[in-house]
Amino acid sequence: MANAARINPSIWSGPAVYFFLNKVSAQDLPILAGSQNLVIEMQQTCDAYFYLGEADLLAGDKNGARYNFQAALKGCETYKTNYAWFSHAYGAALTELKRMGS
Repeated sequence: MANAARINPSIWSGPAVYFFLNKVSAQDLPILAGSQNLVIEMQQTCDAYFYLGEADLLAGDKNGARYNFQAALKGCETYKTNYAWFSHAYGAALTELKRMGS
């Protein structure tokens, strides 16, 4: 917790850390993933939906988790087809969906 206090909440992935500390809402996390650089925004938004899916799983909300993991895949797929490197969140979201039987 002490280390989290040193994280800048206005620079990604600070908002994600603050989300898990209940200082950023689920509705705000994808917005805070925004960037003036489209490539960075796509990456960070993909990450945001993956984190939301993980939080839903922890809360026992499988439907919410499924929705957010699918949103991560959709966002990452766009990123993946347009750029050489894509998010680790893509593989993690895909694995979570398979584990859930989706």
